[in-house]
Amino acid sequence: MNMPKAKFFLPLTSLLAGVCLAPMASAQVNNGIGAVKQIYQENCAACHGENLKGAIGPSLLDEVWIHGNSNKQITHSIAQGYPEKEMPGFAEILSDDEIRSLVIYMAEEKSLAEKSSETKTQVSPDHVYSSQYANFKLEPVIKTKGEIWSMEFLPDGSFFATELKGKLLQISKDGKAKSVKKIPKVWAKGQGGLLDVKLHPNYAENGWVYLSMAVKAGKNSAGSDIGMTQIVRGRVIDGCWEDQEILFQFKPEHATAPNHHFGSRIEFFDGYLYFSVGERGDQDKAQLLDWPHGKIHRLHDDGRVPEDNPFVDVEGAYPSIWSYGHRNPQGMTVGGPDGALYTTEHGPRGGDELNRPERGKNYGWPVITYGMNYDGTAVTALTAKDGMEQPLHYWVPSIATAGLTSVESEDFADWNGDLLAAGLQSEELHRLRVDGSRVVEDEILFKGLGRIRDVIQGADGHIYAVVNEERRGPSVVYRLLPVD
Repeated sequence: MNMPKAKFFLPLTSLLAGVCLAPMASAQVNNGIGAVKQIYQENCAACHGENLKGAIGPSLLDEVWIHGNSNKQITHSIAQGYPEKEMPGFAEILSDDEIRSLVIYMAEEKSLAEKSSETKTQVSPDHVYSSQYANFKLEPVIKTKGEIWSMEFLPDGSFFATELKGKLLQISKDGKAKSVKKIPKVWAKGQGGLLDVKLHPNYAENGWVYLSMAVKAGKNSAGSDIGMTQIVRGRVIDGCWEDQEILFQFKPEHATAPNHHFGSRIEFFDGYLYFSVGERGDQDKAQLLDWPHGKIHRLHDDGRVPEDNPFVDVEGAYPSIWSYGHRNPQGMTVGGPDGALYTTEHGPRGGDELNRPERGKNYGWPVITYGMNYDGTAVTALTAKDGMEQPLHYWVPSIATAGLTSVESEDFADWNGDLLAAGLQSEELHRLRVDGSRVVEDEILFKGLGRIRDVIQGADGHIYAVVNEERRGPSVVYRLLPVD
């Protein structure tokens, strides 16, 4: 199966523009508040069909748009309408966040319709994937029974891979895997478990290996297990985990019960250790400096707090905080066109983000977002606010962002400086080109193999992608091989 070239430029959403929505009867004016599907059924379905495939009015699932396909143009079409084309405006009936929820909902339904029409992609040794600047093949390297979460290459070309349930695998260049013994126990529940693995920049001299993980910390007053993200380092000696040191450990009162939104990626940048912690499903904590939730943290490589961290002198604040207002950052890399630190984070329903976290800055969650709640109601009416940073890029609908890497490869020279972002729900690998404060290219390199959990450039210059064929496994590591 030849994969079509799939290139998208900002704006990201390609949907409704100048189409007809059915006017709402006066008796329904107060019924628009609630889940977005209900809003659609009450206001749009009579014209565009209950399944968005069209009725009196046209389908919202095809590629025929009249008045532009940006989020701004789509929102204008719904709010102001085009009466001369029998498209009423809804600005007096629906709130701004309800209109924004409709835009997200229609984007989701279009994406689902496209996905349901696709067949599962089968990788063959001879299949060539075509992209804008490079063609490549996918070569399976190893398949495991468990759910691989991350991978990290060693100097000799072998690599470590974490399995969510708590295994650290050491995989040789010929694809043979061994489990490292004596790995610390993790809280393997929900999204929790053994997460990222990263080598110290001077690994060849000191042997330090860094892990992020979810750990359990007892029970709360209701009898539920509680826990939090933890960062440790140790050495792998004769196949065993040794010399462990805990570098980041939460305060006991900050352990919480949800088993999701742990983060957590690790990167070394400008001589410091950076790592992400999700807001653990308690969104308001992302704005509170006395909680570690929803933050990017910065430490020395041995766990000491740098004296120049932005909140080190703020009473009650976690001194390790670098930036805040994050939801669940599960991608982190150093590079791009400017050698900066970049992160990707899960939005709610819509609004996944690419950010460039900077010292002391607030990235807005949950005060601003381009997404909505999973039940279709608004998180907030705001997408921007003074003092809060805009994402470099966002996805509507969500791709469910995961791993992130920067390309610096002789084999993919025309991608150098670009970022590669993994998508779980979308089953897509995206190539992103950053120009200043925005992404100017978002190209899908391949899709349909399964949930792409991680992407990394290996010591051999090739790109490797971790694909979870199903939730909780099995997983396949693919190597991208350039084709002339």
